Amino acid sequence: MPVHALPKTAYARTVRGSGPGLVLAHGAGGGVEANFGPILDGLVARHTVVGVDYPGAGATPRSEVPLDVDDLADQLVGAADAEGLDTFAIAGFSLGGSVAICAAARYPDRVSALVLTAAFAHRDAKLGLAASHGSFRGLPNAR
Repeated sequence: MPVHALPKTAYARTVRGSGPGLVLAHGAGGGVEANFGPILDGLVARHTVVGVDYPGAGATPRSEVPLDVDDLADQLVGAADAEGLDTFAIAGFSLGGSVAICAAARYPDRVSALVLTAAFAHRDAKLGLAASHGSFRGLPNAR
């Protein structure tokens, strides 16, 4: 399996709870609080929850360069690593689903499970148009 060097975590993050690791990957235009806030208390009751805010969300400043799904996945796993989580499940919402899948593919020994909600398997014409006018690159291509 390829080994990817983890970056220094540069994104603002939420860390709460104790127990098995659960990493949160939010959707585009959201953030950890915006996408997971209503269920966060329930999650932290039984898990160590780590979530990063992508650039332009929460307390993470907007990026000057287009975002890349591989980079987002590396930042997500880097945050889990910085918080001492060796293995963890990832819950991905919308774009976070793609980030979660990418993280699992890049770090198969670290990711124990995926929970995907409103995720997309590939980019359709509507998503492609939205992505071409936004700041995300590296989204799965339409088929």
